[in-house]
Amino acid sequence: GLASNGNETKFSREKYMRKSILFGLLSLVAVLAVACGSGNDANGGNGGNSAAACGGSTCGGDSDSTDAYALYKKEGRKWKLKSVTKMEGMDDMVSFIEYEITKVADDHAMQKMTMLDKDGKPMAGVDPTESKIPFATAEAPACTGGEAVEMKKETVTVEAGEFECYVTEVAGTKSYSSKKYPGLLVKMEGASNSMELIEFTE
Repeated sequence: GLASNGNETKFSREKYMRKSILFGLLSLVAVLAVACGSGNDANGGNGGNSAAACGGSTCGGDSDSTDAYALYKKEGRKWKLKSVTKMEGMDDMVSFIEYEITKVADDHAMQKMTMLDKDGKPMAGVDPTESKIPFATAEAPACTGGEAVEMKKETVTVEAGEFECYVTEVAGTKSYSSKKYPGLLVKMEGASNSMELIEFTE
């Protein structure tokens, strides 16, 4: 009887770990979305820098021609990221995140995000979330003097195709975000987690 009990705890512990990894992943995605999103100043004074860090730079450079909201302005546009989390002593955990623009209005878009399991099926117990992406019309903040983030450009080939990207490295995690579509994560490489864009509808 003891053996089965031991297995049960192992199973529930693994289930709990998977859940906590998932929530860690979700918050990472949320952070990325904010950092690479519209660059509106949701976090009190850092909006300009976060947009710049992800290619929506508002000063100098050749980014003036890039629409910060280009990604969100096409109804029905979909893209999918594959996420791999490595854990010591466990199999790699593979999951997918699917985004879809469900509605576009003059001043905002609605985006649906669905978490999928390793088989590409909606994840049990995680409902799709819908979020509103406001198209801020406010003036872009003026550039701060010595900007610390040095933007490197690199062309990256992933499963979804070839993308010209801005590359940023923060705390050992390297992110590649689309130059043409600010806010679109093309690839991310961290110590225990990596992500890659595997599908994108122009």
